[in-house]
Amino acid sequence: MSDIEVLCDVPGVGDKMAEKMQRSAAKVVAEEEEELRNEAATRKAQAEASELGLDGERALFMQVRGIGERTIDQLAEGGYFTLMQIQQEENIVKLGEVTGIGIKKARQIKQAVNQYLEEQARLALMPQETKPAEVPDEAGQIPSDQDTPSEPSPEPESGQEG
Repeated sequence: MSDIEVLCDVPGVGDKMAEKMQRSAAKVVAEEEEELRNEAATRKAQAEASELGLDGERALFMQVRGIGERTIDQLAEGGYFTLMQIQQEENIVKLGEVTGIGIKKARQIKQAVNQYLEEQARLALMPQETKPAEVPDEAGQIPSDQDTPSEPSPEPESGQEG
């Protein structure tokens, strides 16, 4: 935090040494801040998981292709308690190494989690009542509304009025 001039007043410290000390201190501060951010993110994820209940979050993990009980435990040991944490993790190498699942498996899980969350979002946006699937006819064509025969309309009754 000290200025170069203040550091240079220390016996044996010159301009180059003072600059080197400042760079080294800045690096240490940045590393400590990153560690604090990671700890805060872990605490937040743990709180989110406890709100859902770990059983609820485990059930979500189990719905993702390629994730089983052992993988869930490995992810938790690495600090990944929610699907959102995995989705937001941009460093696949970190995901693979911190959890011990390996980079290849981490890449597969990240992709599967993204697909799962996208599908859940898509389902949430779809209306509850959907049009039934249209079945192709013998020629393999899907009939349009115009091609579908409708019930004949009743003919007017012939008779006398009155």
